[in-house]
Amino acid sequence: MNNEHEAVIFQDYLARNPNKRYLIKHLTIKPLHCSLMFFRLVSEAAVTRNLETFDGATAVTRNLETFDGAVEGTQFFRALFQLVESRGVEKLRILPGAWSHSSVYDKLLYRLRHSLEEVKLTFQGTDYESATTINNWIVPDHLDDFKKLRSLTLSSYMHDLEGTEDILKGCNHLQELTIHLPYIDEPQDISTWLAKSVKRNETLRTLKIIIGQNYEAHLLDYYLFKYPNIETIIIEKINTREPWGLSYYTHAIGIEDARDILSKIDSIPFFFLKCVVQQDDIQEIIALLKSDGYNASKERDISTFTKTILQVGSSDTVSSEIISVVKRPPPLYVLIPGYENNSDV
Repeated sequence: MNNEHEAVIFQDYLARNPNKRYLIKHLTIKPLHCSLMFFRLVSEAAVTRNLETFDGATAVTRNLETFDGAVEGTQFFRALFQLVESRGVEKLRILPGAWSHSSVYDKLLYRLRHSLEEVKLTFQGTDYESATTINNWIVPDHLDDFKKLRSLTLSSYMHDLEGTEDILKGCNHLQELTIHLPYIDEPQDISTWLAKSVKRNETLRTLKIIIGQNYEAHLLDYYLFKYPNIETIIIEKINTREPWGLSYYTHAIGIEDARDILSKIDSIPFFFLKCVVQQDDIQEIIALLKSDGYNASKERDISTFTKTILQVGSSDTVSSEIISVVKRPPPLYVLIPGYENNSDV
């Protein structure tokens, strides 16, 4: 469900067909800038013990397995937590990501720690929570309690490199990681810090890095040291639009930074770099990278007409899309009887 209108239709259908809600195992919602009231009503109808994946948030029964998406605010997750508690939901493998981490979302994640295979953590910054509240969060320091965790997405505007390591060191069985740390300062002695303080993880196979405004070489050094057995690495340095609506524009990189990044990752079996470069430089950069033996090409121009996107891969078939280890069913769009003239839900 992508909007309130679709949620109203679905909620009305479930209200008229209450037995259908127990058939729901996988649910995706992506509400953008709209009221969540009807999404909460759908959650109340559909969250059962059968639910396994919830790629958004709206249909909680015990059968629910996946519930995917991204949601703003805490009221929605407070209602979802109450449903999970009251209905004994134990199968949820995927839960919607919160636009910003909060106490109630933290509590919900930890309540489902025995079943979750995928966790999404977004930390907007200390302005959104008091220091006392942040110190009381459980999940960031206890990801080792999530025994089935295979996939983590971490985006933080408030953690330094040491704080990031404190979170990641608990993910002992992680197989894929997507990480976005826009503003990170380098420790005074990065080599010593890596050797003494970083817990290496040999299970991770897929790593996706979203670079902020500037390319920080030490940050890439940290990831590659921490995860020595990576088989697929994806690096993006492109303009980012966060779920809460703000856009973060990245600086273009030149041939020196592009070569530095590629020299660090070209020994990995599957690698892909996607980055913003100046439009006037694109042809020269492509020619130089091709002379180095890389598969380099221009993806597209950016709307500013002064910059363009360069892509470099280990082969022509490698892309920036991750094939997740956490299995989701293919999208199913249902035309609800009585609403033939409306958009699919």
